[in-house]
Amino acid sequence: MSISLRRMTASRYADFYRLSLDGYVASNIRSGRWDAADAPAKAAEQMAKLLPQGLATPEHHFFDVISDEGEAVGVVWFALNRHGAGKQAWLYDILIDEAHRGQGLGRAAMQAFEAEAIRLGAASLGLNVFAYNDAAAALYRSLGFQPTSQQMSKPLPAA
Repeated sequence: MSISLRRMTASRYADFYRLSLDGYVASNIRSGRWDAADAPAKAAEQMAKLLPQGLATPEHHFFDVISDEGEAVGVVWFALNRHGAGKQAWLYDILIDEAHRGQGLGRAAMQAFEAEAIRLGAASLGLNVFAYNDAAAALYRSLGFQPTSQQMSKPLPAA
């Protein structure tokens, strides 16, 4: 299945922002990085710092993933950052709507992201994947991504 990327409009951005923020909260809770009570405030603080001008934040790119039928079926958000001697396109969020998962749209969206990053002059791609997300990690590895570092934790019994 093929898709295209279409620049996100201001009206779509508000929905995307809430969805992305909620997903970031859930991922940090599920991964054990943040306590459920603190997660919403921490996520909101990080997103506000990252996107001080919202959709107009320089070097941040927001796209709707458009199916062959012209339907918005997901989103892609990345930023261009200096990385070594060149630019890196850092993928902050990619999401395919639940009703459209399992159809190859995630892979197609990743390939479209890569093409857009090349078009914008990026020399490399980067992303974070939470350790519990085996399906995403497998997709990224199949597309040529390799780990560059790994964080680990171990819960301890109460004293």
